Amino acid sequence: MELQKQIGELANDFENGSSVIAKKGLQLFVDALNSSDLNSEYRIKKLKEEIINAKPSMSALKNIINQAYELYQQGLVADSIKKYLLDKMNDETMRCIDLAKQKIFEMNFPVILTCSFSSTVLKLFESLKKDSYSFQVYAYKSIWRNRDYSEQMIDACKKMGIESKQIESKDLNDNLPSIGIIGADSQIPDKGVVNGVPSLEFAKLLKSKKIGLYVIAESFKKSDEVHIADGFEFVESYLISRIFFD
Repeated sequence: MELQKQIGELANDFENGSSVIAKKGLQLFVDALNSSDLNSEYRIKKLKEEIINAKPSMSALKNIINQAYELYQQGLVADSIKKYLLDKMNDETMRCIDLAKQKIFEMNFPVILTCSFSSTVLKLFESLKKDSYSFQVYAYKSIWRNRDYSEQMIDACKKMGIESKQIESKDLNDNLPSIGIIGADSQIPDKGVVNGVPSLEFAKLLKSKKIGLYVIAESFKKSDEVHIADGFEFVESYLISRIFFD
């Protein structure tokens, strides 16, 4: 019963992005392997499917849990599976962040525009701050189900000492020296990315203002198909200047 409760909590997690949810799903899988509850191959495979189906459109969760199951079948113990995949995820994220930083330093704009909430983008901001890059974060108003994800980003930035504020379309002028950065819940090669509302509106607005939009999308977020859950949108490639992937 406790396991089912945790899977339900994962399904109802609308606060965290796909990277965090994938890590939470992995922890669930590993904890279950370490317990005495799963005593058959059938039950372990069923657990894998249940965790994936908690958020069936989230490619990061699906990819990581499938990889965890494959490693289990190869004979790795639970803690080794967790360490291997967490290290792999973190390495992929840092490689993407390094690529994004190179572009930001090259363009040297004082304002970074973003929308929705991404823990990966937040890590980018933290890394820029450590490198003494001078910038402000403008978070495009992002509300879904009465949750303001732009305020979540602003609060997180302020805790790190990064100047930030919320903006709307009327606040974005043509002369603002800026770059747009968002994360991604799924990356569909040669087609685009899926990200939280209002990423599509944000992308179209930046395109109209001739502001480049860049996306951080690690390999563990790749998908062969476009799956759009409630609260997410598909942003086509023509709206994106570049996708940073490892």
